[in-house]
Amino acid sequence: VKLNAEKVQTYLSAVWQEAQDRKERTKGPISELNTIQQLILVELVLHQSKGNEEPITLNEIRTKYDLPAWLISKNCLALVKSERLGRTNTLSLTAEGAEALSKIFNVVG
Repeated sequence: VKLNAEKVQTYLSAVWQEAQDRKERTKGPISELNTIQQLILVELVLHQSKGNEEPITLNEIRTKYDLPAWLISKNCLALVKSERLGRTNTLSLTAEGAEALSKIFNVVG
């Protein structure tokens, strides 16, 4: 339990630091990576780590966590782009999202 708690603390510290870096860069009011944004980023990483070549869809995340589609779309912001592919919306990282995720996971290891 202690090891898991330390991993969570390390992850949350890295997320907080990334939020502070974003706030400094943008000089704007939106700086935090909220829970939904973190969830989307983690799902993208898990999807890619399984070797899936097809992009993850907004609907997959919506169904898995029983969230409304608008909530996921709204929280994509600058980190994730949502693109229409036929009848579904696919999610992929923007350059800023990839950089943020890289920094967070480099800290976590």
